[in-house]
Amino acid sequence: MARTTSQRDRQERFRELARTLAGDIGRGQYTELPSIRRLASSYGTAYPTMCKAVRVLAEQGILQCAAGRKIRLPGESSVSPSQKFFGIIHARIADGTYRTGRPLPKYVYFQREFHVSTGTITDALEQARDAGLVHKKGKQWLAGAGPTDIRVTVMTKSRRPTVLVLVSSNHSWISLNYSPYTQPFVGAALSEFRDFGIHAQMCIELAEERIAAVPTGLDEILSCARSLGDDYAGTLIGSMQSPSETINTWIGRLCRLNRPVVLFDNDDSQDAITRQSVGARKHFYRCFHNERQSVELCLRTLHGLGHRRIGCIHTSGDIGWMKRRVALIEETARRIDPAIVVTRACLEDEFGVYDDVRDMSPARTMDHYDIDTFVNRFRTSSNEIPVQRTAGPPPNASGKLLWQRAASLRNLLGTTTAWISPNDYYQQKVYLWTMCVGVRVPGDVSLVSFDNAATSFVFPLASIDPGFQHLGYLAAHIFIGDIGVAADRGGGVAGHCRLVDRGSLAQPVDFGKMAAPAAEGDHTRAAFPVQ
Repeated sequence: MARTTSQRDRQERFRELARTLAGDIGRGQYTELPSIRRLASSYGTAYPTMCKAVRVLAEQGILQCAAGRKIRLPGESSVSPSQKFFGIIHARIADGTYRTGRPLPKYVYFQREFHVSTGTITDALEQARDAGLVHKKGKQWLAGAGPTDIRVTVMTKSRRPTVLVLVSSNHSWISLNYSPYTQPFVGAALSEFRDFGIHAQMCIELAEERIAAVPTGLDEILSCARSLGDDYAGTLIGSMQSPSETINTWIGRLCRLNRPVVLFDNDDSQDAITRQSVGARKHFYRCFHNERQSVELCLRTLHGLGHRRIGCIHTSGDIGWMKRRVALIEETARRIDPAIVVTRACLEDEFGVYDDVRDMSPARTMDHYDIDTFVNRFRTSSNEIPVQRTAGPPPNASGKLLWQRAASLRNLLGTTTAWISPNDYYQQKVYLWTMCVGVRVPGDVSLVSFDNAATSFVFPLASIDPGFQHLGYLAAHIFIGDIGVAADRGGGVAGHCRLVDRGSLAQPVDFGKMAAPAAEGDHTRAAFPVQ
C-alpha cells in the first residue's frame, strides 16, 4: 500500500515552507512579491501548500493578504498592476526603446516578458493613450501621439515650428553633417524634424563667419527666436568655440525664452554645463556621449575574454580628447582588475597617423587623413608580403621597411594580447599595418576602438558605438514634446553605448599568458620576439 502522509506531517511541511519564505523576505530577496502560484512554482511545492504558508505569515504580520488581492509586503505600494505596466511603457517610450510612429510589441510579448494579463495590458495602453504616449491604428497600437494630435496640427499652422541649430561656423555645420562620427546624431534629429514638419534654421556663433540671411551672434539669434513667436520650438547647439563661461551665458539667455535648449556634447567634455550652472531648471538638456560607459564596456569585454596585457595606442601632440581617453582607460583598468597591465604605445609621426591639424607643418599633406590614400600607399609598399607567416619580421625589403617604421607597434607584440585604439581612424591604420607585416587579427592580437564611424563598416574591426543615432532621436523629441525624454538632475541625457564586433576580438593565446615563440615548423600562428 502507498504510504500516506499524516496530518501532522502536512502541517509541518507548510510551516517549514513559511519559515523558509520568511527568511528569504528578511534577507531582502523580494522587494515585491510575485503571485502565490509563481511562489509555489519557485519553491517546488503545491499551490494549496503555499497558500497555507502565506496565511501563516499573514497571521504573523510578515505579509499582507486579503481575499481577491495580491499578497504584499508591509509598506509595499498598492499601485495596481495596470499602473505599474503603464510606468514601464512610459519609460520605454521616453528612452526611445519604443519609437514614435512604430508598432508596439504584441500582447503575447508583453505577457511573456512582464507576466501580466491581457486586461492589465489593455488598461495600461488606454492610460498611455489618454496621456498622449500611444495611439491606435486599426487593431495595432503605435508609440507616440497620433497624427491628429501632432503632425496635422503642425502642418496646418500658418508657419512651421522652427528649431534654431546653433554652430560655431559654416564649416562646423558641414562637419556635423558629413563627419562619420557626428552624422548619425544630426541625421536622426533632422529626420525626425522632417517627419513632424519642423523646420531647422542654422545660426552662427562667430561674428566673423557672417552669412547672408543667417542670424549671427547672440543678439541676432535672440531677436530671430522672438520674431518666430509661438513657432519658435527651441535651440539645438551643435558646436560652440567659446569657453564654458560664455556658453553658460548663451544657454541661460536662450532658456529665458521658455523653450528647450539642447547641447550636443559629442565628446563628453561639457559636463560642467548643467541646469544649475545656466540657471534653468527644466529647459536645458545636454545630450552627451557617455565616455566612461564606453571605456568601461571596452575593458570589461577584453577582461571577460581573458586579456590582462593590453596595449593603449595614442599619438604625440596636445590632443585633449585623446589624452583624456587614454587616462580614462588606465584608470578604469585599475578599477576593474589590478592585474590588468596597460602599456602605452605612441605611434610614430612617420607612420602617417599624426592627427593634430593645428600643429601640421606645410610639408604635410591631407592624404594623411584620407583612408583611401592610406590603403593604396600600403598596398603599393607591401607588394607580395604574405598575410600570414610563422615568425619574425617580414621577409622582403618593403615589408621590413614597414616593420621598422612602427617600433611602437612592434614592441607591443609578444607583451600584449589586445590593442585599444583611441578611435576607428587609428584602428584602421593599425589593422592595415598588421595585414602587411603578417600579424593575425584576432589570432595574434585582438583590436578594438571607439566611435563605430561610417567608415568602420569597411573593416572587420570591433568598435564601441556611442549611441549617437538614438541620442539624435531623443534630442528631436525634446523639441517635439511628445514622449517626455528623461534627464538627470543636471539635464543630462546619456547615449547608450554598445559593442559592435566584426571579428577582431577573441580569447588570447593561453588565456592571457604571454605568447611563447612558435616551435620550428609551426605554421598555425605567428610568434614575435620581445624587442
